[in-house]
Amino acid sequence: MIDKLKKTLIFLNIPKAGGTTLRRIIEKQFPRATCFRIYQDTKGPLEKFKSLSPLQKRRLRCVSGHMPFGIHRELPQPCCYITMLLHPVSRVIAQYYYMITHPRNYLYNIVTSRNMTLTEFTTSGIASELDNGQVRFISGKIFPELLDSFEPVDDEMLELVKDNIKILTNNV
Repeated sequence: MIDKLKKTLIFLNIPKAGGTTLRRIIEKQFPRATCFRIYQDTKGPLEKFKSLSPLQKRRLRCVSGHMPFGIHRELPQPCCYITMLLHPVSRVIAQYYYMITHPRNYLYNIVTSRNMTLTEFTTSGIASELDNGQVRFISGKIFPELLDSFEPVDDEMLELVKDNIKILTNNV
C-alpha cells in the first residue's frame, strides 16, 4: 500500500524505542535496491546518503535509520514519515543495558570504565540523547557523538517538535 502512494517512506528509528522489528517489516515491503539505511556511530552512512545523485535518491522508496528528523529535505520526491516512541524512562533503561553489553557502542568504554550504575548513567550528561532523546530526534537537534555540552530542551525545541509531528502525521 505504501508503494502505491508514490512517496518515499522515512522511518525515523529512534534508538532503543523498539523499532528494529518494525524496520524489518517495513523493508520487506520494498525491493532491497530501493531501501537505504542510515545507522551510524560515525557520519559515514549519512554522508554517503547525502552524496547520492538526485536520480539515485529519486529511486529510493524507503529510508530508515537512527537519524534526526529532516532527512526528507535531501530527497527530491514527496515523503512520509513514521516513527515509534517508547516511554522515556523505559527507553533510557533499555539504552543503558544495551550499552553495557555491546562494546561497539560509542559510550561503552566510558560507562564500563567508570562502572556507572543506571542512576549515574542517566544523570551523567555524557550524551544529549540521554536528556529527552526522543524530543531531540524529532526536533532534528541530536548528534550521534559525545558532547561536552549540549543545547537544553526548551520551549522553542518543544515547539519545533510539535511542528515536526505535524509533518510526521501529514505528508511532506
